[in-house]
Amino acid sequence: MVHGRGPIVGKSLADRGVDIVITGKIGPGASTVLEQLGIKVIVTNPGQKVEDVLRKYKLMK
Repeated sequence: MVHGRGPIVGKSLADRGVDIVITGKIGPGASTVLEQLGIKVIVTNPGQKVEDVLRKYKLMK
């Protein structure tokens, strides 16, 4: 059984063309929903600069 807003939010993100979500924490249900929709999930350490994460994953030069 699916709980919470994860599927609704995931579909909304996919409909808007989002292909990557960067977060400090994500539950297994949300992660599964996003991956099933083709959205890559990147979990980072809290306090990490977005710029550093983008460079690490080669999403920014």
